[in-house]
Order: sequence, then C-alpha cells, then structure tokens
Amino acid sequence: MKLILTSLLAISLVGCATFDPSRVVKSPLTSPAISLSTSAALKYGISNSEDRTRVANYICVAAKAIDSLVTVPGIYELNDQVLSYIPKDVQTEYPEIISTILPLVSSYYSNVLASANGDQKQMLEGLHVVSAGLYNGAKPYISK
Repeated sequence: MKLILTSLLAISLVGCATFDPSRVVKSPLTSPAISLSTSAALKYGISNSEDRTRVANYICVAAKAIDSLVTVPGIYELNDQVLSYIPKDVQTEYPEIISTILPLVSSYYSNVLASANGDQKQMLEGLHVVSAGLYNGAKPYISK
C-alpha cells in the first residue's frame, strides 16, 4: 500500500492535467521533483534497508541507461530499453524497481514529447533531466 501511495505521489509531482508541458525541460524544479519522488518511494515504499539498497542500485543502473541514449525513443521503447538493463529475475524479485522508475519516466517524458514538437535536442535534454533526478533520488541509498 505504501508503494502505491508513493507512486501516486511521484506521478502527481511530475505530471498532471493542468501541467504546462512547454516548460518541463527548462524548469529548474523538474529534476528535484523526480529526485524527491524517487527518494520518497525508496524511503517509504521499502522498509528493509538491504532491499532498499538493492533497488536503489538498479535505479542508478536505469538512470545511466537513460543518460546513455543518443537517439530519441518513444515512451514504450524507452521503458523497454530501461527494463533491458535490469535482469528479469531482479524485476520479479523487486517489482518496486519498475513501479518506481516507469511511472516517473513515462509521465515526465510524455510531457517532454508533447512540448518538444520533434526537437531531438530538447527530447534528449529531457531524458538527461529525468536521469539526473532518478540518480540523485537513489544516491543516498546506493551501496558504495
């Protein structure tokens, strides 16, 4: 239940019906909102600290996967690419990874796609923003 509530909080911070998508990429609050949502999902959605660390490590893997993209994918392709970096057994054992990453990525990136009007550079900037937010939100919980 905590995880569902945290995911809803994450989506509400990143995208909603009254949100102005044309200001998404340029907003200085976007990456911190994603970071806060990621951190809250980890802190309140996963009570076991070892599990939290493992999930945070894979969120960082996903963030690096997003940041390494050089072509602009669609939303479904982006989700598939992110998931391809996380082993299937880990996805099964820790569904929190997927329920934390995919709503944030999809919600934010759909706003970027809506506002970019095909501008590849702006779309890639949007991907880097979401990557930074995921990484910064997971950073306090990753293993060194």
